[in-house]
Amino acid sequence: MFICGRLQSDFIIYRLMVARSKMLWGKNVHKFYQVAGAMVTVFGILLALGYIPTR
Repeated sequence: MFICGRLQSDFIIYRLMVARSKMLWGKNVHKFYQVAGAMVTVFGILLALGYIPTR
């Protein structure tokens, strides 16, 4: 999501997500996906390193 938001990708799934999110976020939709993608990446790294317990 971060990379697609940064590049404003033409990937079909990303375009569908943008079309739905544009109603709420307007021109900032790509920035929203950049932030959301970065948050998912950080969460995944923390989970993989064991800083977030799974149980």
